[in-house]
Amino acid sequence: MMQEDFGENGYAKVCETIFPLLDELIYDQREEIRDKAVTVVGEMRKVVQENEKEHIMRLTLGMAHDELDK
Repeated sequence: MMQEDFGENGYAKVCETIFPLLDELIYDQREEIRDKAVTVVGEMRKVVQENEKEHIMRLTLGMAHDELDK
């Protein structure tokens, strides 16, 4: 697991890098990119710590809200 290999600082850096990217990719113009980002978000929910689960939940709720607005 990442924390075991890189410690808390490494885990935090990865989260700081990945979450902003996912925030953008979920709304990419290309459908295949959006679909892959949604898949990644779903998989990340299984492995992130509690602090990051809140961010994942906000992403998920934002996507659901956007779908309802269509």
